Amino acid sequence: MRHVIIIGLVISQLTAYGQATCDCKSELDYVINYYEKNLPGFKDNVTPLNKSEYSEFKVQLKEAASNISKRTECFKILTRFVEFFKDNHSSIRMQFPSVDESDSMEVKTFKDSEIYISREKI
Repeated sequence: MRHVIIIGLVISQLTAYGQATCDCKSELDYVINYYEKNLPGFKDNVTPLNKSEYSEFKVQLKEAASNISKRTECFKILTRFVEFFKDNHSSIRMQFPSVDESDSMEVKTFKDSEIYISREKI
């Protein structure tokens, strides 16, 4: 539970919708380092049998992260890493800003933000 809260705090850096970019590679490096040192099931998930697969997975994610500057795209990379572990006790979330819907200027600012514009559409 403790690692979920800390990861949530790191990801909250990605949510300030006034900031258009993020350093995805450093965010990914932080999450990788944190999981490798603190995830209780890490040793169960990364064994001698799949260690090379895990290493290659990290290389692929780091390459992808180095080309990403949008927070929403970075969040997808971070989510792929976290989901590798299939751990029901940890997750990663992107917090969205709260918007006062009665304030038309606040609504307009949000609708003009990168978070709103680049959201997944169903």
